[in-house]
Parts: sequence; structure tokens; C-alpha cells
Amino acid sequence: MKNSYKAWTLRFVPDSVRGEFINIGLIVGCNYADWAIHTVDSFSRANKIGGDAQLLTPFLDSLKSSVSVANDPSLIGAGKLPLWTFGQGITEGYLDDLRRRLNNSLQISEPHLAHGDSAQEILELLYPHFVCENVREPLHRVRTQMRHSFQEAIRGIWHQENAPLVIDPVVLSGGERHDFDFALHASQVEQMTQVISLTRKDIGAVRRDIRAWNYGVTSLRERGASLEISPDESLRIPPTIDISIIHDEPRTAAQEDLLAEAQQGWRNMLVRDFTSARIGEAAQQAASSLLAAS
Repeated sequence: MKNSYKAWTLRFVPDSVRGEFINIGLIVGCNYADWAIHTVDSFSRANKIGGDAQLLTPFLDSLKSSVSVANDPSLIGAGKLPLWTFGQGITEGYLDDLRRRLNNSLQISEPHLAHGDSAQEILELLYPHFVCENVREPLHRVRTQMRHSFQEAIRGIWHQENAPLVIDPVVLSGGERHDFDFALHASQVEQMTQVISLTRKDIGAVRRDIRAWNYGVTSLRERGASLEISPDESLRIPPTIDISIIHDEPRTAAQEDLLAEAQQGWRNMLVRDFTSARIGEAAQQAASSLLAAS
């Protein structure tokens, strides 16, 4: 059974009057001695909206120390903590108190509820959703080609430009937004498809993206979701919706291992798995799911 956790985003707010902010970190935990924290590697992106986020480093270090103490109280008095620390393990109550009191360049969001096996697991899943690191890979050319091929295949089935296809749909489940590339709909959403590239240079980023997407599918399978057509209109996404994922072929042993790990999760979540060589088949299957519901 999954455990319940809370997640707080750490925000850099250079001008509290203007109110503009950048998320620079994430804390996940509960009052059962299981906490995790991660912050951005560089403040260059945060500094673009003004101020000097580097000045927050001592405070962030103290938060990290308090997380360490919460996970291992023996660190107190062991000479392993920075000179400036809160001197106690972090708790939900302490974070909530900080959230209410902090109104300067560092602010803490209201908590988001999450479920998982550990704080670290949830941190790895949610961090890419809440925090944008400074260096982002450009959209991978292979993934762009796969998206284009699937889109053209779907439109070819309907022999028209206005196929019932939503590109980059806004999918909401459990109060969070989750990424999908395509959705097919009638009176409700009947099929969704995601495209990933395993052959990007940063395999760690690929792994994080897959885990974050799997987290979204798990949430959808448990409680359903909605697709926003406009600010005033949305379509229901049932938990039993047909979901497919399209990926390129791995080129290295590490990519093969990552795919094998991912496929096990996809099978458990009832996600159809197609290689880029089978995009036409994936489009036919997606169209069949929509036509069967019509």
C-alpha cells in the first residue's frame, strides 16, 4: 500500500510586491522520518527575473540539514552539520509555520498531496513537473519526427485536417497537470498517446521523464482525469481509457535496460507499447478505440 506524503515547492521571489517567482526546489516528506529535498544546480535562470538567488544558499543549506536530521537524528552533535542550521529535524508543522512567516525572497508553497513508497521516489517523480532546471535539451529531432508521423497517420485515417485530435492536451488529474502528446475524443476522451525518445544524450533526464509520465498515468488510472478544451469546457477522461506510448529503438545497453524497466511499468498500467516502426499501427489502434466508442 502506498504511503501518504506532502510536497512543498521552494520559490524565489525577488520582489514580493510584483509577486513574480521561480520554483527553485522541492521538499517531500511526512512526520514519519522520511524526507527528501532537492534544489536547482544553478540560480542563473532564477536571477533573470531580478535579484540574486545565490543569497538564499545558506537558508537552503539549513533546510537540507534539517531534512538530514529528520531522517537521521544521530547527526545532531556529530559535527556533520553546517554551522548555520535549524538544529532540529524538519516536520510538517515546522514547514507550515515557515510557509506562513516567510514573505521575502524565499517562499514556500502550500503542500501538494502525493502517494508513493518513499519521499525520494516521489521527489524524483514530481521534481521535473514543478522545477525547471536551467539547461534544457532542445526538443529531440527523432521525437519531433515521431510526433509528426503519428499526427499525419491519424489525419490520413479521417482523410481530413479536422480529425478529432487534440495536440498537447491539458490533462488534469488529482489537482495536477500531466503530459500527453495526443488525445482523441468524441463526447469524452477515448484514447491518448505519448511519444518519447530513448536516444537523447541525457539518459538520466529520459528516466526522470518516464517516471514522471508513469506517475501521471497511475493517477489517471486511479481517479480518472479531465481534458481542458477551453477555460469553460472540459471533457471527461475515464480511468479505463486506452493509452499508448510510442518510442524509438534503443541504441545502447543502458537504453535497452531503461526500456525494459519502463515496459514492465507500462504493462502494469495497461499501456500499449509501440516502436517508431509501428506508428501506423499505433494510429490505427487509437482510431479503433475512438470508433468503438462512437
